[in-house]
Amino acid sequence: AMGSVIFAYTVPGLISGLLAGVLLDRFDRRKLMIADNVLRGLLFLLLVLLLASDRVWIGWVYLTVVCAGMLSPISTHGASVLLPQFVADKNLLTRANSLMEAQWQIVYLGGPALAGVLIAWIGESAVLLIDGCSFFICAFCFWKLRLQPVEVDGQEMVEEKKG
Repeated sequence: AMGSVIFAYTVPGLISGLLAGVLLDRFDRRKLMIADNVLRGLLFLLLVLLLASDRVWIGWVYLTVVCAGMLSPISTHGASVLLPQFVADKNLLTRANSLMEAQWQIVYLGGPALAGVLIAWIGESAVLLIDGCSFFICAFCFWKLRLQPVEVDGQEMVEEKKG
């Protein structure tokens, strides 16, 4: 069952990732990432409510997971695109890219193991609640974020220009 939930979360992201790139190019990336994190936080809280009900149709759980998976490329792709605006010294950009990629690998490797330990310790609803709240924390961090100007075609631009 867990494998099918992971599949239901991952596959839609492969498809929606194509659309995420277009959205990130056309609209304010920071605002899109805030919306993505708020929506995914709400979806994870909905999962807690669904799992807490006595009789829930499993299809609702999968539908919620699919929706959350469809949103995930906005933040994963958006973080990569915004990275140059986080790094003031462009000589450190390669190092910053490496650190960000290492962070993703640590999350992908250690996250499921940590989740398993936490589920055994505090239960799946509590872990989903913590995960849902973490999306709201990310949204808040993106909201507080002030980006450095980036030069595009000889013009200085700031990310908050559109959307």
